[in-house]
Amino acid sequence: MAAIPYTLDTMEMVVFDGRRSIISDDGVDVGQEAEFDLKIMAPAKPGDYVLQLDLVHEGVTWFSYQGVPPLEKFVSIGVSYSAQYNEDGSTPNYLDPGQECEVEVRVKNTGMSFWESAGKKRTALGTHWINRDTGEIVEWDGNRGLLDGNTEHDQEAIVKITIKAPDEPGRYILQYDMVHEGTTWFSEQGVIPLEVNIDVGRTLDMSIVKITSVQIFNGNGMAGAAGEAKDALCELGFKIHSLANIIPDRKKRRTS
Repeated sequence: MAAIPYTLDTMEMVVFDGRRSIISDDGVDVGQEAEFDLKIMAPAKPGDYVLQLDLVHEGVTWFSYQGVPPLEKFVSIGVSYSAQYNEDGSTPNYLDPGQECEVEVRVKNTGMSFWESAGKKRTALGTHWINRDTGEIVEWDGNRGLLDGNTEHDQEAIVKITIKAPDEPGRYILQYDMVHEGTTWFSEQGVIPLEVNIDVGRTLDMSIVKITSVQIFNGNGMAGAAGEAKDALCELGFKIHSLANIIPDRKKRRTS
């Protein structure tokens, strides 16, 4: 029997002709069973792998080549911090400035570290707020959501967390990120956080504002109205092409 690892992310074969485990000298007849003292060597690089255990008739064929499915095992090599997130759409896409909201997030421990739910070195769910238009980090160390119990490898937990919107209106990205308190954020170890786009208060898509040119027509007969509109739009970042007055009785435009 041979052990054959390949990476889970790329499905790239790492080793094909792995180490052998030898059956007893007596052999195995049809219908009989055999136990193997299996020795395997871990890949040199950390990562998530699939380990295939496959019988081989030396010099003739692999059993998998003859339609016999190999035994597969998922193995994490040197991956202490790893998590999967799912908030099931419970995070709102709009909040008022400073508004608080409770959200439930399902987290799964896909790494090899043990998540303690209490103490100074507990593992918890944290948040980051990022400006969606500029990429600026608005708040890095946000509110925490605590695990309801210790969580081992391959176990899931439901975390209740209260999120608080930034005080300034804008277009934001809320990131859910596990944190090993006093040690590291999971995202700092290469674990991709869960991201949700949230608009806070009155918002504008600045990528559209920057390429938009506005022409203002004053047709209400009030002097200075076009100028006031110009000032308001300029504060929002719009480019003003020109101002024009509309003469109501002649239905003509006069450029100011």
